[in-house]
Amino acid sequence: MNNFNKIIKEKFDGKENLSRLSKELQINPKTLNSWLSGVNPKLTEANLRAFERIATYIGMDLSELLVGEKQSSHEVVSSLQFKDQGNTYFVKITKQKGE
Repeated sequence: MNNFNKIIKEKFDGKENLSRLSKELQINPKTLNSWLSGVNPKLTEANLRAFERIATYIGMDLSELLVGEKQSSHEVVSSLQFKDQGNTYFVKITKQKGE
């Protein structure tokens, strides 16, 4: 998980409002802070869902976030998140590699 800790530290460390970010990502603020401090996350179902939300939020594949390798034949060209009636949605636009 060293790649995970390195990436979230790069992307989120120093963010002014980690509370807002943790709310957007639906991750407990204490959990996010511990990951930013270098604590390796446990591989639980809840954490895997959180990893997926983080990967989408920063425009990466889950495999790239966790192990540093992109295993998809698609490149993320844009991603966004929006809320509707209390639900949070993530949209990822990809381009097939080689085209």
